[in-house]
Amino acid sequence: MNLETKADRIFAIAFLSALVTLYLILRLFGAFYLPSEESGWPRYIHVPKGASAEEIADKLVRSGVVRHRWFFLLAAKFLDGERDLKFGDYQFSTGMAPVAVVRRLTAGTHVMRRLTLPEGLTIVQIATRLERRGLAGKAEFVAAAQSDTLRDALGVQSDTLEGFLFPDTYYISGEETPQDLVSMMVHRFEEVHRQESVGTSMLEEYDMFDIVTIASIIEKEALLDSEKPLIAGVIYNRLRENMRLDCDVTIQYALDKYGRRLTYADLAYDSPYNSYLHKGLPPGPICNPGRHALRAALHPDNTEFFYFVSKNNGTHHFSKTLPEHNQAVRKYQRSL
Repeated sequence: MNLETKADRIFAIAFLSALVTLYLILRLFGAFYLPSEESGWPRYIHVPKGASAEEIADKLVRSGVVRHRWFFLLAAKFLDGERDLKFGDYQFSTGMAPVAVVRRLTAGTHVMRRLTLPEGLTIVQIATRLERRGLAGKAEFVAAAQSDTLRDALGVQSDTLEGFLFPDTYYISGEETPQDLVSMMVHRFEEVHRQESVGTSMLEEYDMFDIVTIASIIEKEALLDSEKPLIAGVIYNRLRENMRLDCDVTIQYALDKYGRRLTYADLAYDSPYNSYLHKGLPPGPICNPGRHALRAALHPDNTEFFYFVSKNNGTHHFSKTLPEHNQAVRKYQRSL
């Protein structure tokens, strides 16, 4: 082999090695600094106080924020941020670059505030919680929830958004307007309603507004999720037989007396929400029901029961006939 051929071979090997090295450097650079092709879906991550970089990495991988655990750990070590990862609630996107994630965690930016709204709150009660958390003024939120313009923009075919502000855990930046918060809750309702409507025939008999109204009554009547489909069956049985619903919770809504025992004077209160005086459904939802109540209204039990009464322990006694129901009332309500 002459010197010229040997030199050419060495040059070729060196050139290929340089290309491979450059390729690996670019791939490594991309893995650290560039988002993946699947990026864009929002993810909310809670980083507890005292969490290690390894624990945070595992949570980020499970949520799809980063693709490779060790890339995140290397980025944290490279940026000297391993000890400076701040706890809190963060909003990320799926497939983010590890370096971007580390920088966000070390800077503490995009920290979100967690807002949990339990099932069964009214618009006013939600507004009160938001004001206490400093997320929105009570009057401003109520006004947004009662705005005809916003309701039309959201496509809700009703006279009120009561019942359509879905109870869930939300992550708030603190920069949202009351209109933004209302929209967020309504969009979440629509998502859950689509999921729970699969396979139901109830929407052929009742429109969505009626279903939500029924779900709101179920939410306030039932403590146990397991009883909600049965209570839904009782409500539908009474509606089909043109019977009054005789639900205390509808009067409690009208009088703003949730959780308090009604008097005989309350039962005679002149209101379209008084289901002891008026047959059929009240004018609208009496609270904002959760997933289980909505599911029960869409998928009620097929039952022969027409009555139920509280046992005062979170459960109910169900009856087919009025004499049986009256006997149960005497048994469970006598002490009250």
